Amino acid sequence: MATQKKVTQVEANAKRDVQGTKFVPTAENKKKSSTQRIIALVSWVLAIAAEAAIIFWQLKQDPLNMVLIIILLVVTAVLAIAGSLLWKNANKLDPASKSEPVKFFIQNQLGFFISLIAFVPLIVLVLTNKNMDGKQKGIVAGIAAVLLVIAGYFGLDLNAPSVEEYSSPAYVVEGLMGEDQVYWTESGEKLHLYDSCSYINSSRTDEIFSGTVAAANNDHERNEICKRCLNEAIEEHPDAWTKLQKGDTSSSSGSDTSSDAGSDAGSGTTGGDTDSDTSGSGAASDGTTEDSATGDGATSEGASGENTGSSTSTSTTGAASQ
Repeated sequence: MATQKKVTQVEANAKRDVQGTKFVPTAENKKKSSTQRIIALVSWVLAIAAEAAIIFWQLKQDPLNMVLIIILLVVTAVLAIAGSLLWKNANKLDPASKSEPVKFFIQNQLGFFISLIAFVPLIVLVLTNKNMDGKQKGIVAGIAAVLLVIAGYFGLDLNAPSVEEYSSPAYVVEGLMGEDQVYWTESGEKLHLYDSCSYINSSRTDEIFSGTVAAANNDHERNEICKRCLNEAIEEHPDAWTKLQKGDTSSSSGSDTSSDAGSDAGSGTTGGDTDSDTSGSGAASDGTTEDSATGDGATSEGASGENTGSSTSTSTTGAASQ
């Protein structure tokens, strides 16, 4: 059901250029990420070398130098964690694309696998070592297991950035909805896909504006998507969403997938605050009661495909709040 509010079409300011571009890291960030990855790899190699020193040197000593073994275990963990932190930071500067799922998974979880390599073989060899008594095995294996959990925690990335997440709002809008068309309120911070979204149809909203992402950014920056609108759009256009994640926007109208070295990281990310609107009787949330909607995408009242002009929004593949 379409909105009953007044909808005003807005043209983009000619001076404002909001391109529908796919994220490409700047030359500076590309250089930084490469340097950090090289240092991370060196750190990981040293961590495995420390592990090897325990396996091929210390475990063969009689008697065992327990203090030195523990020191080498701690060094292994520190080097593994340092490498993981550098690697994760490099991924933020130069993320992988979800269109290559295998590469995306390996690149973002490499630190976790390095941690496994640095400790699991050692723990197995300690537990099966015939030259160690039960107490020695328990101490070394226990410390190694704890350090494995800590190093693995820092190596695991469950919220890894992606090219799709960093792509500009218009790129995501066009790729998902097929055209560059969004809705917003005068003082609202979010971009909406549907004019019937309950967040912009509260009693405090007198007027809704519609236009391109560029037009929405005429007066001030709006580069975040309404989560409720996004979830509904994904349900309505699952194929388009899948193509967008794979980097294929050929079906969208006017979508520009060319590279833009000036794209800013996170420019298309979704926000976590409620879209505020003061166009009516003072500052208030577009949807204070609805803000607690969970990611399963509780849809706004009437936010269906019947919207006449509702076909766009900015978003990312990451979590978005509205």
